[in-house]
Amino acid sequence: LLAIVDKEESKCYSNLVDQADALIDHFPWSREFENETFQKPNFTSLRVVAHSSSGVCLGQNLPNFDDIRMKHGFKNYQLTNAQPPTNS
Repeated sequence: LLAIVDKEESKCYSNLVDQADALIDHFPWSREFENETFQKPNFTSLRVVAHSSSGVCLGQNLPNFDDIRMKHGFKNYQLTNAQPPTNS
């Protein structure tokens, strides 16, 4: 994967993350399903330049194991211009 950071879109996601704690109250499930304290992620939007894989991943939050996330933090990213292959 070769990608460049989309700074403007990353800034938009950062603004959304800044409001996330208040937005959680509007989710269609109760707070009991959320962690006790909201741990703000570092979110980056990437523009794909080249990608070589048998599958297309549009985004990830790494790592996915809660104990590692709590101890070391986590990062979310989205591949904004990635599209799955289509058969024509």
